[in-house]
Amino acid sequence: MKITLNILKEDIVLDNYLNSDNCPITKALHRAGYNNLKDTGSIEGIINEKIIDISEDNNESYKQLLTKLFSMYAWFNTTFTNSSTGLDIIPINPESFEHTITL
Repeated sequence: MKITLNILKEDIVLDNYLNSDNCPITKALHRAGYNNLKDTGSIEGIINEKIIDISEDNNESYKQLLTKLFSMYAWFNTTFTNSSTGLDIIPINPESFEHTITL
């Protein structure tokens, strides 16, 4: 199943990624109608009685989303680096964007 997430610039700038209830990915999942899913460092929850547990290790589309999101956080927060995330982070200016993930 593919889901297109609308990540909003204001969610990136105003919310703390480390708070799973208010992080941009959780908010985008809820905007897409998946209120039972949450980003806790991986996307977790239940859809149609099936347990969902997607991480950067087992899902390339989620890894790409994290890389882009963390690159935007790195624009204004120096704690988001290659060594702290394990991803290829290049700081970019935060902006709203869409990203499709596969569940």
